[in-house]
Amino acid sequence: QTNSKNDLLQIVKDLDQLPYRLEAICGKWLSDDLWPKVFIGSNPLMESDNLSLLAQKIEYGGGVFMFFAVGPKRMDYQKSLRLLSQMRPNKTLKFRVKKNNEKKNGRRKK
Repeated sequence: QTNSKNDLLQIVKDLDQLPYRLEAICGKWLSDDLWPKVFIGSNPLMESDNLSLLAQKIEYGGGVFMFFAVGPKRMDYQKSLRLLSQMRPNKTLKFRVKKNNEKKNGRRKK
């Protein structure tokens, strides 16, 4: 919860500066083996103490990706961590959209 207009402006500035701050810290974080990263309030990417940050590193297809959840200090951390853990390649969710002319077993209706 923000307490003033200045708090809100700081959050907007933090989000605007996020790509530049990520670039500065990315090399250090990518070499770290401790994942996911959880910062409640104060964190290295944002100056605002009103935001929390969760980060997850995923290696897939020869590339390295970082996913973030940014939210208020009172966000649901367990739910966000579950979401980030589901993004790991070995836990990729596979689903298929059912077409209008298909039965439950996947065959086409006659």
